[in-house]
Amino acid sequence: MTTTSEKVTIVNPDPGCYVEGWWGQYAPVHAIEQAESFGYVIDPELQTALDCYAGPYPQEPAPCDYTGPYTCSCTDIVVEASDDATEWLNEHTMGPRWYSWHWADGELFYGIDTGDGDTYHLEEIAKDLQDEYDKAQHDAGMARIMRRNYMQDLRDAGLDTTDIAQIIGISRQRVEQILAHRTPDLCHDCGQPLADHIVNAGPNATPTPRGECHTSLID
Repeated sequence: MTTTSEKVTIVNPDPGCYVEGWWGQYAPVHAIEQAESFGYVIDPELQTALDCYAGPYPQEPAPCDYTGPYTCSCTDIVVEASDDATEWLNEHTMGPRWYSWHWADGELFYGIDTGDGDTYHLEEIAKDLQDEYDKAQHDAGMARIMRRNYMQDLRDAGLDTTDIAQIIGISRQRVEQILAHRTPDLCHDCGQPLADHIVNAGPNATPTPRGECHTSLID
């Protein structure tokens, strides 16, 4: 039905929905058109069937020249070609091994096939959640530093650890620990665990690409 060059390679197409549900009965036609945009070749027989299927119905005369009393076979040709185009896309696409061209709820997707629609958002959501987690970790680290500095200011103002504990809302023992700087696992600059971004110890320690923090402990 179609001829294509075996040399066609689709490299890392954008994940997403390529045939939306609102195409309805014309979804197979649009799927073939999407495949054609990547190099799938439509032969004259299929083009005739597409013209017949996608045109106003009924047409007189029909593009396929069908004159019988029943529906022509163009619908079957288009649906079969749509399946063929999807298979062709998978055979000619180079991308993440967990990606595929697949149908879900009458829509054509390229991405992770979990058996339902909107699958291509999974990685987006995962990345967004990781960004939120990293920000929360950073904010928590900065909050620890600010709390310690505030407690030090209270002590410098003459309050004892019992007073500070009541103001902050933590135990007196914890106040004493914080003021004694018993958190050597945190970075002085960002408040994050040193293990997250220090490559080695000593005066020549260097930060990893995660940040540009110094190597000093909370002092």
